Amino acid sequence: MNVLESLSPLAHLRAPSKRLTVLLLAVVVIAVIGRFGVVSTADVHAVRAQIAAMGPLGVVAMIALFSIGTWLWVPGLLLVTLSVMIYGPVLGAVISILGGLLAMNYSFLAIRTLSGKTLDIPDQRILRFALERLEARPVMWVALLRALFWLSPITTSALAVSPIRYRDYALGALIGFPPAVVFMVTVLHRSMTM
Repeated sequence: MNVLESLSPLAHLRAPSKRLTVLLLAVVVIAVIGRFGVVSTADVHAVRAQIAAMGPLGVVAMIALFSIGTWLWVPGLLLVTLSVMIYGPVLGAVISILGGLLAMNYSFLAIRTLSGKTLDIPDQRILRFALERLEARPVMWVALLRALFWLSPITTSALAVSPIRYRDYALGALIGFPPAVVFMVTVLHRSMTM
């Protein structure tokens, strides 16, 4: 066990216990959000009204909605748009960045914990080429992927089963994701005020 793994709150648990803990945490979060009715309907206007009516807890609910939404494959653009519609461009962007980063990191760690190990890539030239580039400059590639593919669950899953370190993943996401959100919020705000 390396130093980073030993700092994990789940480090003392065996692999099946880690998986069960992550699964139970996900169920509890979904149940709490479901209790408040935030994800009871796919109607964006109803969700908007429910979150806005929650007051300050709505910010927490919106951030949690990012994590749940990425697990349910809700498009990241929809979540960012909802956040901007409710909280305006500045606070909406901040909430989107926080929610998106939390969702990406939670998903990465959950997938890595549940899978138990990194993926063994077969000896195919194209995959080996891509993996070597990722291993050589992981922060740069994660930043680029997050700037282009935002909250894509496929991107998160692929990176989670790759051999990159969590630290490199988190730093790359922190560098690449916020500028993409700011750009999209600017475009959304301008299109909504025209």
